[in-house]
Amino acid sequence: MNKKTQIILSVISFIIGLTGFFINPILSIVGIFCFMALLFFITDYARVVYLLTFFFILDYLLRSVFMLTIVSSIWDELLLIGALLLFIIKYIYDTKTKKHVFTPVDIPMIVFILINLFILIINSTYMEVAVEGFRAVTTNLLWFFLVFSLVKDDKGAKKVLSFVVASSVIIALYGVFQYVTGVEMPAGWVDAAELGVSTRAFSFVQSPNILGAIMTLTSMIAVGLFFYEKKKLNKLFYLASFAVMLLCLVFTLSRGAWIGFAVSLFVFVLLKDKRYILPVLAIGIIVILFVPAVSSRVLYMISPEYIFSSLTGGRMLRWIEGFDLFKENFLTGVGLGHFGGAVAMHYPNYFPKAFYMDNYFLKTAVETGILGVTSFIVLLYAMLSSIFKNVKLNKNTPQGDLLLALFSGLFGVTVHCFFENIFEVPGMITLFWMVAACAMVMIYKKKELPGQAVPLSNI
Repeated sequence: MNKKTQIILSVISFIIGLTGFFINPILSIVGIFCFMALLFFITDYARVVYLLTFFFILDYLLRSVFMLTIVSSIWDELLLIGALLLFIIKYIYDTKTKKHVFTPVDIPMIVFILINLFILIINSTYMEVAVEGFRAVTTNLLWFFLVFSLVKDDKGAKKVLSFVVASSVIIALYGVFQYVTGVEMPAGWVDAAELGVSTRAFSFVQSPNILGAIMTLTSMIAVGLFFYEKKKLNKLFYLASFAVMLLCLVFTLSRGAWIGFAVSLFVFVLLKDKRYILPVLAIGIIVILFVPAVSSRVLYMISPEYIFSSLTGGRMLRWIEGFDLFKENFLTGVGLGHFGGAVAMHYPNYFPKAFYMDNYFLKTAVETGILGVTSFIVLLYAMLSSIFKNVKLNKNTPQGDLLLALFSGLFGVTVHCFFENIFEVPGMITLFWMVAACAMVMIYKKKELPGQAVPLSNI
Protein backbone atom coordinates (compact mmCIF):
# COMPACT_ATOMS: atom_id res chain seq x y z
CA MET A 1 0.00 0.00 0.00
CA ASN A 2 1.61 3.29 -1.11
CA LYS A 3 1.62 6.58 0.83
CA LYS A 4 -1.10 8.12 -1.33
CA THR A 5 -3.42 5.22 -0.58
CA GLN A 6 -2.60 5.35 3.13
CA ILE A 7 -3.45 9.07 3.29
CA ILE A 8 -6.73 8.55 1.39
CA LEU A 9 -7.78 5.66 3.64
CA SER A 10 -6.79 7.55 6.77
CA VAL A 11 -8.87 10.57 5.72
CA ILE A 12 -11.88 8.37 4.92
CA SER A 13 -11.59 6.55 8.27
CA PHE A 14 -11.25 9.90 10.11
CA ILE A 15 -14.34 11.32 8.38
CA ILE A 16 -16.38 8.19 9.16
CA GLY A 17 -15.21 8.18 12.78
CA LEU A 18 -15.75 11.91 13.33
CA THR A 19 -19.19 11.95 11.70
CA GLY A 20 -20.29 8.88 13.61
CA PHE A 21 -18.98 10.26 16.92
CA PHE A 22 -21.16 13.38 16.76
CA ILE A 23 -24.21 11.35 15.69
CA ASN A 24 -23.67 8.27 17.84
CA PRO A 25 -20.37 6.92 19.27
CA ILE A 26 -21.49 3.34 18.68
CA LEU A 27 -22.28 4.24 15.07
CA SER A 28 -18.73 5.57 14.74
CA ILE A 29 -17.25 2.24 15.85
CA VAL A 30 -19.58 0.28 13.58
CA GLY A 31 -18.77 2.51 10.61
CA ILE A 32 -15.01 2.16 11.05
CA PHE A 33 -15.35 -1.59 11.53
CA CYS A 34 -17.44 -1.98 8.36
CA PHE A 35 -15.02 0.15 6.35
CA MET A 36 -11.99 -1.83 7.52
CA ALA A 37 -13.84 -5.09 6.87
CA LEU A 38 -14.54 -3.95 3.31
CA LEU A 39 -10.84 -3.23 2.80
CA PHE A 40 -9.96 -6.64 4.23
CA PHE A 41 -12.19 -8.42 1.74
CA ILE A 42 -11.21 -6.21 -1.19
CA THR A 43 -7.59 -7.30 -0.88
CA ASP A 44 -8.73 -10.89 -1.45
CA TYR A 45 -12.29 -11.40 -2.64
CA ALA A 46 -12.33 -15.08 -1.67
CA ARG A 47 -12.05 -14.19 2.02
CA VAL A 48 -15.81 -13.64 2.18
CA VAL A 49 -16.23 -17.21 0.94
CA TYR A 50 -13.83 -18.48 3.62
CA LEU A 51 -16.05 -16.77 6.17
CA LEU A 52 -19.11 -18.35 4.58
CA THR A 53 -17.70 -21.85 5.17
CA PHE A 54 -18.26 -21.30 8.91
CA PHE A 55 -21.96 -20.52 8.37
CA PHE A 56 -23.35 -22.95 10.94
CA ILE A 57 -20.81 -22.07 13.63
CA LEU A 58 -21.30 -18.32 13.17
CA ASP A 59 -25.07 -18.71 13.21
CA TYR A 60 -24.91 -20.75 16.43
CA LEU A 61 -22.63 -18.22 18.13
CA LEU A 62 -24.88 -15.30 17.23
CA ARG A 63 -28.12 -17.08 18.18
CA SER A 64 -27.23 -19.21 21.17
CA VAL A 65 -24.02 -17.84 22.69
CA PHE A 66 -24.11 -14.07 22.20
CA MET A 67 -27.91 -14.09 21.79
CA LEU A 68 -27.88 -11.17 19.36
CA THR A 69 -31.46 -11.67 18.20
CA ILE A 70 -31.59 -8.90 15.60
CA VAL A 71 -28.13 -9.61 14.16
CA SER A 72 -28.61 -13.39 14.14
CA SER A 73 -31.75 -13.09 12.03
CA ILE A 74 -30.17 -10.99 9.29
CA TRP A 75 -26.42 -11.61 9.38
CA ASP A 76 -26.48 -14.06 6.45
CA GLU A 77 -28.47 -11.60 4.31
CA LEU A 78 -25.98 -8.85 5.22
CA LEU A 79 -23.11 -11.14 4.24
CA LEU A 80 -24.84 -11.84 0.94
CA ILE A 81 -25.28 -8.11 0.29
CA GLY A 82 -21.62 -7.57 1.18
CA ALA A 83 -20.58 -10.27 -1.28
CA LEU A 84 -22.73 -8.64 -3.98
CA LEU A 85 -20.94 -5.35 -3.25
CA LEU A 86 -17.57 -7.10 -3.60
CA PHE A 87 -18.73 -8.58 -6.91
CA ILE A 88 -19.60 -5.10 -8.19
CA ILE A 89 -16.23 -3.71 -7.05
CA LYS A 90 -14.46 -6.63 -8.68
CA TYR A 91 -16.33 -6.05 -11.93
CA ILE A 92 -15.47 -2.33 -11.94
CA TYR A 93 -11.78 -2.58 -11.08
CA ASP A 94 -10.68 -5.93 -12.46
CA THR A 95 -10.83 -4.96 -16.10
CA LYS A 96 -9.01 -8.12 -17.22
CA THR A 97 -11.67 -10.41 -15.73
CA LYS A 98 -14.82 -8.59 -16.83
CA LYS A 99 -15.66 -11.31 -19.32
CA HIS A 100 -18.06 -13.64 -17.52
CA VAL A 101 -17.38 -17.36 -17.68
CA PHE A 102 -20.67 -19.16 -18.19
CA THR A 103 -21.38 -22.57 -16.70
CA PRO A 104 -24.12 -25.10 -17.57
CA VAL A 105 -25.77 -24.21 -14.24
CA ASP A 106 -26.37 -20.51 -14.97
CA ILE A 107 -29.37 -20.73 -17.31
CA PRO A 108 -31.20 -23.54 -15.43
CA MET A 109 -30.78 -21.65 -12.15
CA ILE A 110 -32.07 -18.40 -13.63
CA VAL A 111 -35.01 -20.27 -15.19
CA PHE A 112 -35.77 -21.91 -11.83
CA ILE A 113 -35.79 -18.54 -10.08
CA LEU A 114 -37.98 -16.98 -12.80
CA ILE A 115 -40.49 -19.85 -12.66
CA ASN A 116 -40.75 -19.41 -8.90
CA LEU A 117 -41.26 -15.68 -9.44
CA PHE A 118 -43.99 -16.45 -11.99
CA ILE A 119 -45.74 -18.78 -9.54
CA LEU A 120 -45.40 -16.14 -6.82
CA ILE A 121 -47.21 -13.62 -9.01
CA ILE A 122 -50.03 -15.80 -10.35
CA ASN A 123 -50.62 -18.26 -7.52
CA SER A 124 -50.40 -16.74 -4.04
CA THR A 125 -53.38 -17.05 -1.73
CA TYR A 126 -51.39 -15.26 0.99
CA MET A 127 -48.87 -12.90 -0.59
CA GLU A 128 -46.76 -12.37 2.55
CA VAL A 129 -46.35 -16.14 2.89
CA ALA A 130 -45.52 -16.52 -0.81
CA VAL A 131 -42.88 -13.78 -0.64
CA GLU A 132 -41.22 -15.46 2.34
CA GLY A 133 -41.46 -18.81 0.56
CA PHE A 134 -39.85 -17.32 -2.55
CA ARG A 135 -37.05 -15.81 -0.48
CA ALA A 136 -36.43 -19.10 1.33
CA VAL A 137 -36.20 -21.03 -1.94
CA THR A 138 -34.17 -18.64 -4.09
CA THR A 139 -32.06 -16.22 -2.01
CA ASN A 140 -29.27 -18.60 -1.03
CA LEU A 141 -28.97 -19.87 -4.61
CA LEU A 142 -27.25 -16.57 -5.38
CA TRP A 143 -24.21 -17.81 -3.49
CA PHE A 144 -23.50 -20.12 -6.43
CA PHE A 145 -22.91 -17.13 -8.74
CA LEU A 146 -21.01 -15.17 -6.10
CA VAL A 147 -18.69 -17.99 -5.06
CA PHE A 148 -17.97 -18.80 -8.70
CA SER A 149 -17.17 -15.15 -9.38
CA LEU A 150 -15.14 -14.35 -6.26
CA VAL A 151 -12.98 -17.51 -6.18
CA LYS A 152 -10.18 -16.90 -8.66
CA ASP A 153 -9.11 -20.35 -9.84
CA ASP A 154 -8.93 -24.06 -9.03
CA LYS A 155 -6.31 -23.48 -6.32
CA GLY A 156 -8.66 -21.00 -4.68
CA ALA A 157 -11.51 -23.51 -4.90
CA LYS A 158 -9.36 -26.15 -3.22
CA LYS A 159 -8.59 -23.69 -0.42
CA VAL A 160 -12.30 -22.97 0.08
CA LEU A 161 -12.98 -26.71 0.27
CA SER A 162 -10.23 -27.02 2.88
CA PHE A 163 -12.01 -24.41 4.98
CA VAL A 164 -15.27 -26.35 4.52
CA VAL A 165 -13.60 -29.46 5.92
CA ALA A 166 -12.05 -27.56 8.83
CA SER A 167 -15.43 -26.08 9.74
CA SER A 168 -17.12 -29.46 9.43
CA VAL A 169 -14.55 -31.10 11.71
CA ILE A 170 -15.43 -28.60 14.45
CA ILE A 171 -19.13 -29.32 13.93
CA ALA A 172 -18.48 -33.07 13.93
CA LEU A 173 -16.39 -33.01 17.10
CA TYR A 174 -19.13 -31.17 18.97
CA GLY A 175 -21.68 -33.67 17.67
CA VAL A 176 -19.58 -36.60 18.88
CA PHE A 177 -19.18 -34.89 22.26
CA GLN A 178 -22.96 -34.52 22.55
CA TYR A 179 -23.56 -38.18 21.84
CA VAL A 180 -20.84 -39.42 24.20
CA THR A 181 -22.05 -37.22 27.04
CA GLY A 182 -25.71 -38.11 26.40
CA VAL A 183 -27.06 -34.64 25.71
CA GLU A 184 -30.85 -34.57 26.08
CA MET A 185 -32.85 -34.49 22.86
CA PRO A 186 -36.52 -33.72 22.09
CA ALA A 187 -38.75 -36.79 22.44
CA GLY A 188 -40.17 -36.28 18.94
CA TRP A 189 -36.87 -37.19 17.29
CA VAL A 190 -37.62 -40.92 17.64
CA ASP A 191 -40.81 -42.97 17.54
CA ALA A 192 -42.30 -43.92 20.90
CA ALA A 193 -42.11 -47.59 19.89
CA GLU A 194 -38.39 -47.38 19.17
CA LEU A 195 -36.37 -48.59 22.13
CA GLY A 196 -32.73 -48.06 22.98
CA VAL A 197 -32.33 -44.57 21.49
CA SER A 198 -31.62 -42.05 24.23
CA THR A 199 -29.77 -39.33 22.33
CA ARG A 200 -28.79 -38.17 18.86
CA ALA A 201 -26.00 -35.84 17.78
CA PHE A 202 -27.17 -32.49 16.43
CA SER A 203 -24.13 -30.24 17.10
CA PHE A 204 -24.48 -26.52 16.31
CA VAL A 205 -27.04 -27.33 13.62
CA GLN A 206 -29.91 -28.20 16.01
CA SER A 207 -31.10 -30.99 13.71
CA PRO A 208 -29.59 -34.50 13.47
CA ASN A 209 -30.91 -34.91 9.92
CA ILE A 210 -29.31 -31.70 8.65
CA LEU A 211 -26.13 -32.55 10.56
CA GLY A 212 -26.14 -35.91 8.77
CA ALA A 213 -26.49 -34.17 5.40
CA ILE A 214 -23.53 -31.91 6.23
CA MET A 215 -21.42 -34.91 7.20
CA THR A 216 -22.39 -36.74 4.00
CA LEU A 217 -21.23 -33.88 1.81
CA THR A 218 -18.14 -32.76 3.72
CA SER A 219 -16.84 -36.26 4.49
CA MET A 220 -16.70 -36.90 0.74
CA ILE A 221 -14.85 -33.60 0.29
CA ALA A 222 -12.32 -34.85 2.85
CA VAL A 223 -11.94 -38.06 0.82
CA GLY A 224 -11.40 -36.05 -2.36
CA LEU A 225 -8.80 -33.80 -0.74
CA PHE A 226 -7.05 -36.88 0.64
CA PHE A 227 -6.48 -38.10 -2.92
CA TYR A 228 -5.76 -34.59 -4.21
CA GLU A 229 -3.05 -33.73 -1.68
CA LYS A 230 0.56 -34.84 -2.09
CA LYS A 231 1.93 -33.97 1.35
CA LYS A 232 1.63 -36.81 3.85
CA LEU A 233 0.74 -34.53 6.77
CA ASN A 234 -2.15 -33.02 4.81
CA LYS A 235 -3.31 -36.48 3.77
CA LEU A 236 -3.31 -37.54 7.40
CA PHE A 237 -5.42 -34.52 8.36
CA TYR A 238 -8.07 -35.27 5.73
CA LEU A 239 -8.11 -38.95 6.64
CA ALA A 240 -8.62 -38.09 10.31
CA SER A 241 -11.28 -35.55 9.32
CA PHE A 242 -13.15 -38.23 7.38
CA ALA A 243 -13.04 -40.57 10.40
CA VAL A 244 -14.42 -37.90 12.78
CA MET A 245 -17.18 -36.94 10.32
CA LEU A 246 -18.10 -40.58 9.77
CA LEU A 247 -18.37 -41.11 13.54
CA CYS A 248 -20.55 -38.02 13.86
CA LEU A 249 -22.72 -39.24 10.97
CA VAL A 250 -23.31 -42.52 12.79
CA PHE A 251 -24.22 -40.65 15.98
CA THR A 252 -26.86 -38.54 14.20
CA LEU A 253 -28.90 -41.76 13.87
CA SER A 254 -30.33 -40.19 10.72
CA ARG A 255 -31.42 -43.01 8.43
CA GLY A 256 -31.91 -40.62 5.51
CA ALA A 257 -28.37 -39.31 5.94
CA TRP A 258 -27.02 -42.87 6.16
CA ILE A 259 -28.71 -43.70 2.87
CA GLY A 260 -27.32 -40.54 1.28
CA PHE A 261 -23.81 -41.30 2.52
CA ALA A 262 -24.02 -44.94 1.41
CA VAL A 263 -24.98 -43.79 -2.08
CA SER A 264 -22.15 -41.22 -2.06
CA LEU A 265 -19.53 -43.74 -1.01
CA PHE A 266 -20.80 -46.40 -3.42
CA VAL A 267 -20.71 -43.96 -6.35
CA PHE A 268 -17.20 -42.83 -5.42
CA VAL A 269 -15.84 -46.37 -5.11
CA LEU A 270 -17.66 -47.54 -8.25
CA LEU A 271 -16.13 -44.78 -10.37
CA LYS A 272 -12.76 -44.66 -8.62
CA ASP A 273 -11.89 -48.36 -8.32
CA LYS A 274 -14.46 -51.18 -8.48
CA ARG A 275 -12.13 -53.50 -6.56
CA TYR A 276 -13.06 -51.74 -3.33
CA ILE A 277 -16.81 -52.28 -3.68
CA LEU A 278 -16.90 -55.61 -1.83
CA PRO A 279 -14.68 -54.46 1.08
CA VAL A 280 -16.82 -51.32 1.51
CA LEU A 281 -20.02 -53.37 1.43
CA ALA A 282 -18.54 -55.77 3.98
CA ILE A 283 -17.63 -52.92 6.33
CA GLY A 284 -21.14 -51.48 5.96
CA ILE A 285 -22.75 -54.83 6.82
CA ILE A 286 -20.48 -55.24 9.84
CA VAL A 287 -21.44 -51.77 11.10
CA ILE A 288 -25.16 -52.53 10.67
CA LEU A 289 -24.87 -55.88 12.45
CA PHE A 290 -22.53 -55.02 15.31
CA VAL A 291 -23.08 -51.34 16.14
CA PRO A 292 -26.21 -51.37 18.36
CA ALA A 293 -27.34 -47.80 17.59
CA VAL A 294 -27.17 -48.45 13.86
CA SER A 295 -28.66 -51.93 13.88
CA SER A 296 -31.64 -50.89 16.03
CA ARG A 297 -32.45 -47.94 13.76
CA VAL A 298 -32.12 -49.99 10.57
CA LEU A 299 -34.07 -52.99 11.87
CA TYR A 300 -36.84 -50.77 13.23
CA MET A 301 -37.16 -49.13 9.80
CA ILE A 302 -38.19 -52.46 8.25
CA SER A 303 -40.37 -53.57 11.16
CA PRO A 304 -44.21 -53.75 11.03
CA GLU A 305 -44.34 -51.26 13.92
CA TYR A 306 -42.50 -48.61 11.90
CA ILE A 307 -44.62 -49.16 8.79
CA PHE A 308 -47.81 -48.90 10.84
CA SER A 309 -46.58 -45.77 12.62
CA SER A 310 -45.48 -44.19 9.33
CA LEU A 311 -48.79 -44.94 7.61
CA THR A 312 -50.95 -43.68 10.46
CA GLY A 313 -49.16 -40.50 11.44
CA GLY A 314 -45.68 -40.47 10.00
CA ARG A 315 -43.68 -39.96 6.83
CA MET A 316 -45.63 -42.30 4.54
CA LEU A 317 -48.97 -40.74 5.47
CA ARG A 318 -47.57 -37.27 4.77
CA TRP A 319 -46.22 -38.47 1.41
CA ILE A 320 -49.66 -39.81 0.44
CA GLU A 321 -51.37 -36.56 1.43
CA GLY A 322 -48.74 -34.54 -0.39
CA PHE A 323 -49.04 -36.58 -3.59
CA ASP A 324 -52.82 -36.18 -3.56
CA LEU A 325 -52.42 -32.40 -3.27
CA PHE A 326 -49.88 -32.43 -6.09
CA LYS A 327 -52.35 -34.19 -8.39
CA GLU A 328 -55.07 -31.69 -7.49
CA ASN A 329 -52.77 -28.69 -8.17
CA PHE A 330 -50.69 -30.21 -10.93
CA LEU A 331 -49.54 -27.23 -12.99
CA THR A 332 -48.50 -24.50 -10.55
CA GLY A 333 -49.08 -26.06 -7.11
CA VAL A 334 -50.76 -24.56 -4.05
CA GLY A 335 -48.34 -21.63 -3.79
CA LEU A 336 -44.87 -20.95 -2.44
CA GLY A 337 -44.63 -21.39 1.32
CA HIS A 338 -48.21 -22.68 1.48
CA PHE A 339 -47.44 -26.30 2.34
CA GLY A 340 -45.15 -28.83 3.96
CA GLY A 341 -42.28 -26.77 5.26
CA ALA A 342 -40.80 -24.22 7.65
CA VAL A 343 -42.53 -21.23 6.06
CA ALA A 344 -46.02 -22.73 6.35
CA MET A 345 -45.24 -23.77 9.94
CA HIS A 346 -44.53 -20.12 10.79
CA TYR A 347 -48.09 -19.17 9.86
CA PRO A 348 -50.38 -21.36 12.00
CA ASN A 349 -53.23 -18.88 11.57
CA TYR A 350 -53.23 -19.52 7.84
CA PHE A 351 -52.19 -23.18 7.95
CA PRO A 352 -53.29 -24.77 11.26
CA LYS A 353 -52.65 -28.28 9.92
CA ALA A 354 -49.24 -27.58 8.40
CA PHE A 355 -46.54 -30.26 8.74
CA TYR A 356 -43.10 -31.07 7.42
CA MET A 357 -43.23 -33.06 4.18
CA ASP A 358 -39.97 -34.99 4.78
CA ASN A 359 -39.38 -35.08 1.02
CA TYR A 360 -38.06 -31.88 -0.53
CA PHE A 361 -38.92 -32.92 -4.07
CA LEU A 362 -42.53 -33.69 -3.16
CA LYS A 363 -42.79 -30.49 -1.10
CA THR A 364 -41.56 -28.52 -4.11
CA ALA A 365 -44.02 -30.33 -6.36
CA VAL A 366 -46.97 -29.53 -4.08
CA GLU A 367 -46.03 -25.86 -3.69
CA THR A 368 -44.96 -25.10 -7.28
CA GLY A 369 -46.56 -27.85 -9.35
CA ILE A 370 -44.98 -29.66 -12.24
CA LEU A 371 -43.44 -26.41 -13.50
CA GLY A 372 -41.50 -25.75 -10.33
CA VAL A 373 -40.37 -29.28 -9.52
CA THR A 374 -39.32 -29.94 -13.13
CA SER A 375 -37.20 -26.79 -13.22
CA PHE A 376 -35.62 -27.81 -9.90
CA ILE A 377 -34.79 -31.30 -11.19
CA VAL A 378 -33.35 -29.81 -14.41
CA LEU A 379 -31.18 -27.49 -12.32
CA LEU A 380 -29.79 -30.36 -10.25
CA TYR A 381 -29.26 -32.47 -13.37
CA ALA A 382 -27.38 -29.65 -15.13
CA MET A 383 -25.04 -29.26 -12.18
CA LEU A 384 -24.42 -32.96 -11.50
CA SER A 385 -24.08 -33.98 -15.15
CA SER A 386 -21.58 -31.19 -15.81
CA ILE A 387 -19.36 -32.34 -12.94
CA PHE A 388 -19.77 -36.01 -13.94
CA LYS A 389 -18.65 -35.33 -17.53
CA ASN A 390 -15.50 -33.65 -16.26
CA VAL A 391 -14.86 -36.50 -13.83
CA LYS A 392 -14.62 -38.82 -16.84
CA LEU A 393 -12.40 -36.35 -18.71
CA ASN A 394 -9.99 -36.13 -15.75
CA LYS A 395 -10.13 -39.77 -14.66
CA ASN A 396 -7.24 -41.03 -12.50
CA THR A 397 -5.89 -37.53 -11.85
CA PRO A 398 -5.87 -35.59 -8.56
CA GLN A 399 -8.26 -33.07 -10.12
CA GLY A 400 -10.55 -35.87 -11.29
CA ASP A 401 -10.53 -37.56 -7.88
CA LEU A 402 -11.54 -34.33 -6.14
CA LEU A 403 -14.28 -33.66 -8.69
CA LEU A 404 -15.50 -37.23 -8.24
CA ALA A 405 -15.71 -36.73 -4.47
CA LEU A 406 -17.64 -33.49 -4.93
CA PHE A 407 -20.01 -35.19 -7.38
CA SER A 408 -20.54 -38.11 -4.99
CA GLY A 409 -21.22 -35.86 -1.99
CA LEU A 410 -23.62 -33.59 -3.89
CA PHE A 411 -25.41 -36.61 -5.34
CA GLY A 412 -25.73 -38.17 -1.88
CA VAL A 413 -27.33 -35.02 -0.47
CA THR A 414 -29.70 -34.97 -3.45
CA VAL A 415 -30.75 -38.55 -2.62
CA HIS A 416 -31.21 -37.52 1.03
CA CYS A 417 -33.71 -34.88 -0.17
CA PHE A 418 -36.15 -37.73 -0.93
CA PHE A 419 -36.37 -38.40 2.83
CA GLU A 420 -36.00 -34.96 4.43
CA ASN A 421 -36.57 -31.26 3.72
CA ILE A 422 -32.81 -30.74 3.46
CA PHE A 423 -32.99 -27.44 1.60
CA GLU A 424 -35.36 -25.89 4.15
CA VAL A 425 -32.25 -24.83 6.09
CA PRO A 426 -30.47 -21.73 4.66
CA GLY A 427 -27.05 -22.95 5.76
CA MET A 428 -27.55 -26.26 3.97
CA ILE A 429 -28.59 -24.59 0.71
CA THR A 430 -25.58 -22.28 1.00
CA LEU A 431 -23.16 -25.14 1.65
CA PHE A 432 -24.56 -27.25 -1.20
CA TRP A 433 -24.30 -24.53 -3.84
CA MET A 434 -20.98 -23.24 -2.51
CA VAL A 435 -19.50 -26.71 -3.06
CA ALA A 436 -21.16 -26.89 -6.50
CA ALA A 437 -19.64 -23.51 -7.37
CA CYS A 438 -16.19 -24.71 -6.29
CA ALA A 439 -16.59 -27.67 -8.64
CA MET A 440 -17.45 -25.29 -11.48
CA VAL A 441 -14.42 -23.13 -10.64
CA MET A 442 -12.20 -26.22 -10.89
CA ILE A 443 -13.72 -27.04 -14.29
CA TYR A 444 -14.03 -23.64 -15.94
CA LYS A 445 -11.36 -21.51 -14.25
CA LYS A 446 -8.37 -23.84 -14.26
CA LYS A 447 -5.90 -21.24 -15.41
CA GLU A 448 -4.93 -18.54 -12.95
CA LEU A 449 -6.79 -15.38 -13.82
CA PRO A 450 -5.32 -11.92 -13.28
CA GLY A 451 -6.90 -9.24 -11.13
CA GLN A 452 -7.61 -11.15 -7.95
CA ALA A 453 -8.16 -8.02 -5.92
CA VAL A 454 -8.67 -4.29 -6.36
CA PRO A 455 -5.36 -2.44 -6.39
CA LEU A 456 -5.75 -0.23 -3.33
CA SER A 457 -4.02 2.60 -5.14
CA ASN A 458 -7.03 2.73 -7.47
CA ILE A 459 -9.56 3.27 -4.69
